[in-house]
Amino acid sequence: MAVFELAWLLFLGFSILVVHVCQRLVEQAALAIEELERRANFARTSLCIGAMVWSLDALGLFLYQDMAPRGARLAPAIFSLIVMVLAARICVPALVSTRDRLRIMGAGALLATGMLFGHFLQVSALGKPTGEIRWGAVLLAILIATALAGGLALRHRSARLRSLDGVFKPLTWGDKVVGGLVILPLHICLTTSVPLSPPLPGAHPGEGLPVLLALVLFGVMIAAYRISDVAVEARRQRILNRAFAMVRSVRDLPQDVDAQRLALIAERLDSLFGDGCLEMHYQPILPVSSHVPGIRFEALLRVEDPDLGRVNPELVFLACERMGRTGWADRQVLRHALAASRAWWHPGAHCSGIAVNVAPDTLLAQDFVTWLSQELERHRLSHGWLHLEITEHAMITASEDLVGVLRELLGIGVGVVMDDFGAGFSSLGILVDLPLRGIKFDRALITNLVVDPDRQTLVRHLCAMAKDLRVNVTVEGIERQDDLGLVRKYGADCVQGYLLARPMPGKAVPDWLCTCEPQRRMAEGQYVCKQAPVSLCSMRETSLAGSVEL
Repeated sequence: MAVFELAWLLFLGFSILVVHVCQRLVEQAALAIEELERRANFARTSLCIGAMVWSLDALGLFLYQDMAPRGARLAPAIFSLIVMVLAARICVPALVSTRDRLRIMGAGALLATGMLFGHFLQVSALGKPTGEIRWGAVLLAILIATALAGGLALRHRSARLRSLDGVFKPLTWGDKVVGGLVILPLHICLTTSVPLSPPLPGAHPGEGLPVLLALVLFGVMIAAYRISDVAVEARRQRILNRAFAMVRSVRDLPQDVDAQRLALIAERLDSLFGDGCLEMHYQPILPVSSHVPGIRFEALLRVEDPDLGRVNPELVFLACERMGRTGWADRQVLRHALAASRAWWHPGAHCSGIAVNVAPDTLLAQDFVTWLSQELERHRLSHGWLHLEITEHAMITASEDLVGVLRELLGIGVGVVMDDFGAGFSSLGILVDLPLRGIKFDRALITNLVVDPDRQTLVRHLCAMAKDLRVNVTVEGIERQDDLGLVRKYGADCVQGYLLARPMPGKAVPDWLCTCEPQRRMAEGQYVCKQAPVSLCSMRETSLAGSVEL
């Protein structure tokens, strides 16, 4: 009796371990971003989960004297393992999802059915089934297995969504113990669902036992190796995130990106760029030089998801970079920005165009210039209306390949501006080699500008050099009146910052243009006025150089 009780206790302990290992593997699989990486991760995770469940099922058979391995046949046992691995491979992608609860439970039911079929094959390796099927036990086993797999997946889903408000808290050991306890009645239902005939003729007790034990050990070793790989994979993901973040010279992300949040964004990428989640905001870039024709608006992505709430745009683009969908995302943003800005163009308006940030891979796509030309013609937008901004890091990395593309873009009236100039690996030679329309100083260049003489010298000489090279200079991050006065004095052409205007929805731009005269005059340094009088709406036909005084 003591041996019997010990055997069941060991089986319970192994059941809890299987739940723990499977849950850790699912947690790691959920963090995969790239499509190929996800497929490989799902395949490895499915192999481990299938092997662990198979091992647990095989060990459970040793608990019953009438099923003790005797004359065990290898082929059905191998087919059982294959079936369980395939069932896990089909269902794991849905089980790690956070989108649809019904889909998760459906995947749990499918996984339960696959595991049940695998169990029948495994039992047939030990003897010949009688042909009698106890459907009540089968149905109960499927319900228990579905509740176990689907319930744990829903708990995991809830934990991932709760991680948006703090630290990710996966399943506790209490949850895993409960899962292990649920496996006991599940296994009893499985073993009673298909009775076996008497032992095979000539079979000896213990025959085939070494083969089964070897396969069980194989499954355990695979799972142990995969678990040991989790920490290494986490470090690799952090390194990749930092590297990809440099492509757009990201400033607003922490050094260690929240892997859970990034994976959730990647999972929802298509819907995030839909009309229900995506909204473009636009921040004015005001002229401080007489030769600049008007106000340009920089398009800024704003994303809000029903589950994730407001999403950092930099995280969205980081997910796009990781998934190789940056070109697709940039084209979605360009479509929205061009369509919205068409309403701002009319004779006499203050608006001279828009600026949109893109990645170098977007520009280097073979059909991009043709596609962009068709979009401009479709919206009937004039030459010079669109500027494309590329970060300094990205432009230096791809400078040789960009020369021809930039010339093609100039041919269709699209200028390219180097964004975040001075943020990192500045290369002054690139200003000569590439046909750039302008450069945009990074806000780091004007930090403490008023009290830092060395920084003033640097900004002054950079502005003078750009003027000699016939390259326009835009200074972003203007938040103080003193900074505005200095950059205007040093020869900047345009300024952008919260002192002048904050980003606004596209529908607010026409009204802002209607009352933008005080902001324009503030940029020109004539006076400061935060609130425009309503009467200025009648001045929409007044040119930017008009003589109307307030």
